[in-house]
Amino acid sequence: MIGARLRAYRTQFTPFTLEQAAEQAQMSVPTLSRTENGRRHVTVEDVATLLTVYRVPRELRTPLIEMARSGFQDGVWQSAPLPGCPIDADGITSLEAGAHRLTDWCPSTIPPLLQTPGYAAAVLGASGVDDIERHVEHRIRRQEVLRTTDYTAFVHAPVLDMADDEQLAHLQAVIERGVGVRIVPARVLTVGHPWLLMEFLDDPPVVHIGLRKVGIYLHEPEADGYHRLRDRLDRVAWSGMDTRRLLDQARSTRPTAAARRAMVARESSGRRSTSAERRDRPVASRWVSTVKMSDASGSSAATAAVTTAGTSVSGTMAKISAKRVSSSL
Repeated sequence: MIGARLRAYRTQFTPFTLEQAAEQAQMSVPTLSRTENGRRHVTVEDVATLLTVYRVPRELRTPLIEMARSGFQDGVWQSAPLPGCPIDADGITSLEAGAHRLTDWCPSTIPPLLQTPGYAAAVLGASGVDDIERHVEHRIRRQEVLRTTDYTAFVHAPVLDMADDEQLAHLQAVIERGVGVRIVPARVLTVGHPWLLMEFLDDPPVVHIGLRKVGIYLHEPEADGYHRLRDRLDRVAWSGMDTRRLLDQARSTRPTAAARRAMVARESSGRRSTSAERRDRPVASRWVSTVKMSDASGSSAATAAVTTAGTSVSGTMAKISAKRVSSSL
């Protein structure tokens, strides 16, 4: 996105606030705000003026001016913005860096900002993405934003069955560093596509919907509905403490590497599992676990004793959560 890159250059090369930059470029504040948020067509003259005001190095100016001259504007990306870069690499990275709050929902995999290199390579490979190594490298670089931004990821319980021990351990590690991770019970039905809600201090929110070949950006008023989806997930998801306990359970029944690769591929392709794959599915020995679960508001708790025999982690969590989820919805 041209606007996202201009915003990134403003914060990278100048100390200007939005108002100060608008004054220097002789633009109105609303015009510059709409420019940075992709809500107006940006002319070559606008881009050149802002790049000059921000004193952006020449090697960075040329690609952006050429992009504006070609008419390649904000919206759905159909190809890589620069040679060798993953689809929409610069747009999503710039927006994430400028956000003060990120909320992530990815119903079929671990969210990209929380993936290990091995897990990311498996997901990208199953999706048919070319040049996996470069895409994985970009995905890992994006995760640097977790150091500076308020981030919360909602992870659907069935996804844990496709994660290996390294990925599950990584989730536990980022939680210990203060990153927000909340598990959503398996029986909760919500919007089926992945989305990332990005909120800014001085600008309207932007929602990124990541598809296999394109990235779609939603602005007001379309983005407003995702605040309600975020609030609904917050009501029905496990608390942070319960998420830690459920991750411990997931690691105790982790799949083998071969089973994980097969399940990721099957999930990405929509293919039904074969009988052999079902036999290889991670199972737990017969065990009894007592887990203390807090309700959605965190005000009360109930203790549930669960006995499983050859069930997946998500199935176990679904049984534990059935009563609370039905009352929350």
